[in-house]
Amino acid sequence: MQWCARFSQKDEQSGEGRESGILNKVNRTILRRYQLDKANITAGYSVLHLLVDGACALAMFGRFIPEDNGCLYILLYNFCAFALQMPLGVVLDALNADRSEKRDYAFAAAALGVFCTILGAFTHPVILGIGNALFHTGGGVGVIKADRAERSPANSSPESFPQDNPSASGFLPADNASLPEKPQSGKWYGQGLGIFVAPGALGLYLGTMAAKNGVWETGFLCVSALMILLCAAIWYMGKLCNKEEAERASAGAGQREALRRECVRKGSAEGVCTRKGSAEREYARRGSAERDCARKESAERECAGKVYAKPEILPVLFCIAVVILRSHIGMTVGFPWKTGMAAGTLAVLAVVGGKMAGGFAAAKWGLYKTVVVSLALAALCYLLSAAVPFGLAASFLFNMTMPLTLYWMVCRMPERPGFAFGLLTFALFLGFLPGYFGLVQTVAGNIAGCAGSILSLLLLAAVMGRKHGGGCD
Repeated sequence: MQWCARFSQKDEQSGEGRESGILNKVNRTILRRYQLDKANITAGYSVLHLLVDGACALAMFGRFIPEDNGCLYILLYNFCAFALQMPLGVVLDALNADRSEKRDYAFAAAALGVFCTILGAFTHPVILGIGNALFHTGGGVGVIKADRAERSPANSSPESFPQDNPSASGFLPADNASLPEKPQSGKWYGQGLGIFVAPGALGLYLGTMAAKNGVWETGFLCVSALMILLCAAIWYMGKLCNKEEAERASAGAGQREALRRECVRKGSAEGVCTRKGSAEREYARRGSAERDCARKESAERECAGKVYAKPEILPVLFCIAVVILRSHIGMTVGFPWKTGMAAGTLAVLAVVGGKMAGGFAAAKWGLYKTVVVSLALAALCYLLSAAVPFGLAASFLFNMTMPLTLYWMVCRMPERPGFAFGLLTFALFLGFLPGYFGLVQTVAGNIAGCAGSILSLLLLAAVMGRKHGGGCD
C-alpha cells in the first residue's frame, strides 16, 4: 500500500509539473507577442510622426506661406504646434489619471490630431498647428507607455514575481533625489522616444522640398491616406495588446494556482513548506499579480507625491535651457557646404540619426557618459565643421541629447508624461523666437556650435551627473 501511495504521489507531482510547464510556455508565447505589438506601436507612431510633419510642411510651404500673411502664419502655426502641447499634455494626463487601460486617450489625441491636420491644410494654419500639437502629445505619451511597458522588469520573464521592494516597478526612481547612474539590462532608457522624435525632421524636410517643387496638393492627399491607414493599424495593435494582457493575466492566474497546489502538497507530504514557514507564506512571498499591481500603483503615487512635494526646480530649468539652446542653434547656425539638395539631405539624416542613436547609447553606457562624450565630441567637430564629414558628425552628436533630455524630464514627472513632453516642446518654441524676430542673425557653425555644445555639456552634466543620477528604472 505504501508503494502504491508513493507511486500515486509521484504521478500527481509529474502532472502538476507538466501543468506548470505548459502554463509557463503559454505565458512566454503571450509575452513575446505582447512585446512585439508594443514595439510595433512605437514604430507606427514614429512613421506617423514623419507623415504628420511632412503633411504640415506641405500645407505651410505649398499653400499658406506664399500668401500675403505668410510670416504671420509661420508664427501662429509654430505657437499652436509647439507651445500648445504643454496645456494639451496637462489635459491628457488628467484623462489618464484613472489608469484605465480600456480607454486609450493617447491614441484618441493622436488620431484627433491627424484629423485636424488634414482639416487644417484646407482651412487655417491655426487648425493645422493644433492638429500637429494634438498628434505629438498623444503620440509621445503613447510611445512612453509602450516603451515603458515593453521594457518593464515585470515583463522581462513570465516567471517574474513581485519582490518585497514596491519601488521596483520598472520605470520609477526609488526616490525623488537620485536615479541609477549605470545602465541596467531590461530597463527603460528612452529608446522608443528617440525612435519617435527622430523622423519628424525628415518629414519636415521632405514636405518642404515637395511643396517647393509644386506638388503639395497631390502629395498631401497621398500622405493623408497613409496617415489614416496607419491610425487604423495602431488602433488594431492596441486592441491586440489589451487582448494579450488579458490572456497573460488568465495564464498567470492558472500558473499561480498550480504553484499554490504544489506548495500545499509539499507542505503536507515532505514538510518543505512547513520548515520554511507555511504554504500560505510561501505563496504570499511569491505574491500575486493583483497585489503586485496594487503595490506598483501605490509606489507610483507615493513617488509622484515626493516629486511634486519637493520639485528640483534648478535641474528642470537647466534641462529647459538646454532645449532652448538646441532649438536656437538649429535655427541660426549654418554650414558653408550646406547648399543644394544632396548636402541638405545628408544634414537632415545626420540630425535624424543622432536623435535616434541617443536613446540606444544611453541604454548601453548610461545618460551621464552619453551626454559627456557626445557633446564633447560635438564641440570639437563644430570647430572643424567647414569640412563636410566633421559638420555631419557635429549635427549627429549634438542631437543625441534630444531624447535624453525628454527621458530625464519624464522620469522626474512619472505621473505627468504629457506635461513633461509639452514643457520641452514649449522650450523649443522659445528657442525659435529670437531667430524669427531677427534678434540673432545666422552665424558660422564653428564658433556658435562649439560654444552651444560646451554650455549644454555643463548644464546637462550638472543635471545628470552623480548627484542627480543618470537615468530611471
